[in-house]
Amino acid sequence: MPEITDNTPPELASATPSANAYISSFNTVSFRLSDRDGTIDDAFVMASIILKDSQNQPVAGNVSESSDLFTFTPSSALIDGFYTMSFTAKDNHGNQKDYNFSFTLDTSKPAIPTISGGLVKTGNLQQRPFENKSTSRTVTLQGERESGTSVWINNTSYVNSGIGNWTTSLSLNEGNNALEIFLKDNSGNKSDSVWVDIYVDSLAPSIISITPANDIYSSTVPATLKINFNETGSLINEVQSLKMIKTSTLAQV
Repeated sequence: MPEITDNTPPELASATPSANAYISSFNTVSFRLSDRDGTIDDAFVMASIILKDSQNQPVAGNVSESSDLFTFTPSSALIDGFYTMSFTAKDNHGNQKDYNFSFTLDTSKPAIPTISGGLVKTGNLQQRPFENKSTSRTVTLQGERESGTSVWINNTSYVNSGIGNWTTSLSLNEGNNALEIFLKDNSGNKSDSVWVDIYVDSLAPSIISITPANDIYSSTVPATLKINFNETGSLINEVQSLKMIKTSTLAQV
């Protein structure tokens, strides 16, 4: 059989954590190598593995291998920070290549978000226990956040990860709306929540009936005029409601 020429070093097939990942928990670092035409020199690879912290200091730990899956287990728990795994992949034909990948460990939850605005009927939106009231189902909510966090409202992401102030538009239901607002960082850590309560009444009262009926002819002047309303939201404000009776000549009675 003709001899196969192998000039290709082993390839990095996968890594956990993945390159440039943000993670909130940590046990081990692992990676898998593959080699199409040769056999991976496991002992050489294991001896080359180094995990360094953000100060470029080696992290103590143990290395194991199974079916070309190499695993580094630190001797003690890692602190939050930036880490880089480096190693040299080599096969039985002497082909080799240096690899490295980095990740960030972040186990701390973000600071609680603050609510800074969004104008409704009762003024700027405020967090619980204040009861905000709106005459529109569409409300703009504004706030501040920790750098590198996304904004979540009722377990739905509304603002992507970023820095500085944030603004989002919400479509609310008629009646009571309870909004739970929290932040998530790039590692998935969740902040404590703030709550904003908004009562929405966007529907005007409607007339159910009028006594005497509209356009009726009568030989006597009715003693009273009765109007029945339907109001599904707030109570009717009689002080601010306009009540006026006019004659056929538009003179006010």
